[in-house]
Amino acid sequence: ADYAEGIQWVIDEGISNGTSAAKFLPDEQCTRAQVVTFIWRAAGRPAPKNGTCTFYDVSDGSYCAKAVQWAVEQGITKGVSAGYFDPYGKVTRAQFVTLLWRYLGQTEPGIENPFADIYAGTFCYRSVLWAYENGVTTGTGEYTFSPNSVVSRAQVATFLYRALDQAEKPVDDPAGNAAAVECIGQLRDRTGAAVGQPFSGSRPVIGNPCGGLQVQ
Repeated sequence: ADYAEGIQWVIDEGISNGTSAAKFLPDEQCTRAQVVTFIWRAAGRPAPKNGTCTFYDVSDGSYCAKAVQWAVEQGITKGVSAGYFDPYGKVTRAQFVTLLWRYLGQTEPGIENPFADIYAGTFCYRSVLWAYENGVTTGTGEYTFSPNSVVSRAQVATFLYRALDQAEKPVDDPAGNAAAVECIGQLRDRTGAAVGQPFSGSRPVIGNPCGGLQVQ
């Protein structure tokens, strides 16, 4: 499936306006500050209860300050250590899906696990199954989700679009958004082909790649 529809949607909804007037950079890796800001914008840019960001590495004047503080107050994310958020840290596919799942209410999945690289007991188990069940992601292969791969801007846009299904209507669409994508109609969904029905039976064993990770 094309990324183009998701990218156009986040632009139209004011969630992202690209990296310049004519580029979106779909393959660029996303940071913690960026993905939290995208979710915050999708929520309508709500004001945090605390007007001052509580992290040493996020200044009050930065573009992500309100988003980070709001996300922490909502239980969507937390810092990487006492007083630190690590805004420039990269975000994996498993971590972003989990942030999105938390934002949307942490609904329990109702399907069997279709992926050989997602294991019960890991931080992302329920969120990944929820995402698959609700069409947010189809995985990267027949039995794989690739939880440790860093999520790209195009994937974030697509996951948001699929999860929200245009139900949210964020505020103010930045001027010039119509020109913000240079590749609409050309981008292909690099998340892989659809897995199909929930998996039952034997499957390849791929270790426990996300067992040591956490989403913070």
